[in-house]
Amino acid sequence: MPALWAHWARAISGMPAEMEVGFDSAKSVRFGAGLPLAFIAGPCVIESEEHVHFLAAELEARLGRFVFKASFDKANRSSVRSYRGPGPEEGVRILGGLRRERLSGPYRYS
Repeated sequence: MPALWAHWARAISGMPAEMEVGFDSAKSVRFGAGLPLAFIAGPCVIESEEHVHFLAAELEARLGRFVFKASFDKANRSSVRSYRGPGPEEGVRILGGLRRERLSGPYRYS
């Protein structure tokens, strides 16, 4: 067994066999061996509130349930002049709105 693989295997040996992500077990996404393939998807950085809602709906249509991920302050950009995102306050507001819509709206994804 290559040394790197052995190190990785030791590092994860204490991890649980399954993990559930979500706020409501009926809508959560489960990850683990023997479970259906689960996705974490979303834009690298939040561009706008409209784009976040549009992309979440499009991803749900193609993937079913998934975990939505987007950065509100992407510091590791290739240029210091690159757009980093809307910042923490606006980013949390946008993602909170998406969460409220997903938990109370017509969407099935988590």
